Amino acid sequence: MPNRCSAPGCRSNYAGEPYTPAFKLPNGPPDLVNRWHRALCREGIRDLKNVFVCSKHFLDEEIQTSFSIHQLDGTYLEVPAKPKLQKDAVPRFLPGCPLHFSSSSDTIPPRFDRYLREQHLIDTAINESLLQYNQDKELFQITTLENLVSKTKHSGLPNHWLVWSSDDNSFNLLKRSITNNSLIAIRCSLTITETLHTMGFYEGIRIPLSLTQINDIRQLNDLLKEIENHSAPTNSPETFQRHVREATGSIRKAIDSLSTGEESGNQQPLLSSLQFILCQLDNALIAKTMRRYNIKLLSCPSNASLSRQFVIDIFNPWTVYHCRTFLL
Repeated sequence: MPNRCSAPGCRSNYAGEPYTPAFKLPNGPPDLVNRWHRALCREGIRDLKNVFVCSKHFLDEEIQTSFSIHQLDGTYLEVPAKPKLQKDAVPRFLPGCPLHFSSSSDTIPPRFDRYLREQHLIDTAINESLLQYNQDKELFQITTLENLVSKTKHSGLPNHWLVWSSDDNSFNLLKRSITNNSLIAIRCSLTITETLHTMGFYEGIRIPLSLTQINDIRQLNDLLKEIENHSAPTNSPETFQRHVREATGSIRKAIDSLSTGEESGNQQPLLSSLQFILCQLDNALIAKTMRRYNIKLLSCPSNASLSRQFVIDIFNPWTVYHCRTFLL
């Protein structure tokens, strides 16, 4: 009668089951016997002579099924033999039994096992984040002005914003509003250059933006909201004088830089223009009442050597706004 397998849940060599080679529990050494006991969940077992474990619970390389005979011609002959277990083999594949009972070499410390699980979750989250990042980058990234125009058509614009003009050099958006006289006026606008640099305008005056260059289509909506929610500065004399002082300081630095340069002789028209503007701003500071000069006197003097954009770039945008408000 074949020896029945003692592993938990295993039916090898029971009635009606096919024959499977089985191996008896070893008599020693004690450490090996204890490892078998732990693997079989049978600690404290006393009847050792009837404990067998079938070949299903061992690795193939742990079971010897043949032996070699060295022949006279120098070759080896493989001869089948009764299955024999290696001396240090321990049952491994046990139904319903934890794997860490199989052998001490397979045991994973609880802390390390917890670390492996946590690391697996972290790696999974990182991989998912990288995948999502690459998908978003492909969907939202802007590399050229043509790319921006194309993605704007698909994503759309916030309410009341329109595409003003679009060419190879710039992309212009504007928002219209109704004045008190029921007229349509341009309240604010955004210009994006060929290099994807941004310029925002509020009531015709350039204002500073949080992003000077755009590289994501989602940034476009943020910029439009920023311009739309822009608040006009307080038109008080104190605020005006503070910004005029800032402007005069910037102009004096520009004059000093141009006067000491190697090509100062060629810069004489520009120096004259700056000195003219500086004189008008100084008069505005010392006057008891606000003088009313045309804004062209600040941006386009008689010799036409100083452009409006140059003034806007040198001055704080707020200064230009206040000069326009008080000197018109």
